[in-house]
Amino acid sequence: MEKQNAIQKVLSDELLIKGVSLDDVGFHGYAWKWQDALEVLKVLHAKRIPILGGDVYSVVEGRVTSTMDNWYINKENFALVDSFLNDSYKHSADYITAYVKRNGGSYYYSIVVYTFPVGTNGVSL
Repeated sequence: MEKQNAIQKVLSDELLIKGVSLDDVGFHGYAWKWQDALEVLKVLHAKRIPILGGDVYSVVEGRVTSTMDNWYINKENFALVDSFLNDSYKHSADYITAYVKRNGGSYYYSIVVYTFPVGTNGVSL
């Protein structure tokens, strides 16, 4: 829940209301259509918030369902925040773009972010 709140704190109300609630599938958060998800990624990157990955959902007759598809970035592969930040943004955007090309544009994407431990300066991982 804390990770999703980090997203809510940095997104505009306009972008938040474009998302669909994931409460019905047991998660406190949102998922966005691909164009809006890419916009969310841009905001997170600009705010220097690394992305750990995300999940793909379908919405049929107003009901949100997991497709069981997802992506992730292993932060342990990065020693520096800048590398993690840039690669996590690129990997996430590439995943969503490729998913749309393979499966069409009717899916929704949730995004999981990395929050730096309290008391750290966010320079190294």
